[in-house]
Amino acid sequence: MPGSWYTRSMRYLATVAKGLEAVVWGELSALGLEPGPPRPGLVPFEGGWEAGYRACLRLRAARRVLLELGRFEASHADGLYAGARALRWPDHFGRKTTFAVEASVRDHPSLTHSGYAALKVKDAVADALRAVFGVRPDVDREDPDVRVVLHLHGTSATIALDLAGPLHKRGYRVKTVPAPLNETLAAGILLLAGYDGTAAFADPFCGSGTLCIEAALIASGTAPGLVRKVRFGFQRWPGFRDRTFQRLVEEARAAARRPSSPILGSDADGRALIAARDNAAAAGMSEWIRFERRDAREFVSPGPGCLVVSNPPYGDHAGAGEDLPALYRAFGDALKRNAGGATAYLLCGNPALAKCVGLRAARRIPLWNGPMECRLLEYRMVEGAFRTPGKGESAAGTGESLGETPGPGRRGVEGAVSGDGGEAPGPCPRVDLRPPQPGDLPILFEHQRDPEAAHMAAFPPRDWEAFQAHWAKILADPEVQVRTVLADGKVAGDLLCWGPAEEKEVGYWIGREFWGRGVATRALAAFLGVLEFPVLFAHVAKHNVASRRVLEKCGFKVCGEMRRACGEPPLEADEFVLKWERAEETP
Repeated sequence: MPGSWYTRSMRYLATVAKGLEAVVWGELSALGLEPGPPRPGLVPFEGGWEAGYRACLRLRAARRVLLELGRFEASHADGLYAGARALRWPDHFGRKTTFAVEASVRDHPSLTHSGYAALKVKDAVADALRAVFGVRPDVDREDPDVRVVLHLHGTSATIALDLAGPLHKRGYRVKTVPAPLNETLAAGILLLAGYDGTAAFADPFCGSGTLCIEAALIASGTAPGLVRKVRFGFQRWPGFRDRTFQRLVEEARAAARRPSSPILGSDADGRALIAARDNAAAAGMSEWIRFERRDAREFVSPGPGCLVVSNPPYGDHAGAGEDLPALYRAFGDALKRNAGGATAYLLCGNPALAKCVGLRAARRIPLWNGPMECRLLEYRMVEGAFRTPGKGESAAGTGESLGETPGPGRRGVEGAVSGDGGEAPGPCPRVDLRPPQPGDLPILFEHQRDPEAAHMAAFPPRDWEAFQAHWAKILADPEVQVRTVLADGKVAGDLLCWGPAEEKEVGYWIGREFWGRGVATRALAAFLGVLEFPVLFAHVAKHNVASRRVLEKCGFKVCGEMRRACGEPPLEADEFVLKWERAEETP
């Protein structure tokens, strides 16, 4: 008996593997939804039913989409029952609706067994519905119409409904091999790597083909929900809006396109390739993927600019019986010989094996493959002769930097100029500005972790979780203006403008490999041309001579001094305050 509740904005929770929160936040933003600041393993967003349907249909990296029904304190079992029973269950159930409850319990003073907590919620739901319908609803643990989810952390209880079921169950995995990669994790890795289908793609350890198939879905613009073989959970709920959902399906189908670059999967195991081909056919992606039998030690990149992404065996993983150190060394040698101009990403759960690759990782992105903590390692291969980034060099790629806070304490940082640090400036690159794009947070995270840059900015680096939450807050604030700085097409940093109208501040962060090349000066000058405020302020640490010079070249003048503590833990620094005033236009 759905009522007016079905017409108002609701709170959704997209659950996600730790490390992919920023990716899902970016996906939600790209879909026109309104995500809030992410939390570990979770990205909230709000909207009506269309928002929930769209998220289930089109999110690639989310594990589940939950509809939050309520939050309350439950210090004991009776409190859990009472809080759960008070929720508006008849809005989601009919007389014959079946349901099941799953629970996770952590750090509760008396409720320590998830099965018992689920039982209390099940009784609350059944009793509430019997009071309305006169009959007790049936429980179906295997295939319920409605799946209720309880999360009890300490005494704080959150109860939600699972809108779709596990989103990684795309339906195309008709054959498998040992330790296959989860589909949503595979998609998240590709999005972290910046894959959009425009570059050639290769997976030298393709196994049953998950990374290749997810790459084909991205390259062809195919929403993952379109290949799903079973109905979404919400399609069985009372009040399901079929016309709305069918319109979203047609909209998703209309977004499909023909991939523009090749997708190659290879493996030494012929049985794995049979599984990969069958799975690609089940997903409708066979036309876009070429699978071939080839040992990864003989890998050859399809061409310059190729993106290589793979999940090689790492001990607890498939292939535990092989000589894995030798395999990793030989594969690293193949990358050096045959992958000039490529960028490679390897998911590795064994640090000792990662060292065997013999390459210096430009980035190490923490991810969780189920319960196993892993690192996604990025290697940038220079065409013609292999070179790893030098000390202090950042990994320039396809992201933007939102290195520091849009509030008191964000200081500009240009860093070393010619002769500073022993590095001479390189040639002047082309500098462009563009709006930020999702999925680039790991690059930005590495920028702000650079000790030399942090010293110049007088701002302590954030850890991964704090950085993600901070970055999402920036992008969610309509009063903050943000631009990504590109140098010859590579992300070099970012620019921000924030604060009340009468005290607007600007700040920027430039990755160290672009220091001393005029990037900050040209980027800031272009940014000032975009902003419409008559007066702007900037703060710079007194020891950061190069950044002060950038500001003065762009028309800022010192108007004061102050001592300020920034970051967490606070880092104090003496600063110059600079002021910029827009020149009056002459007729």
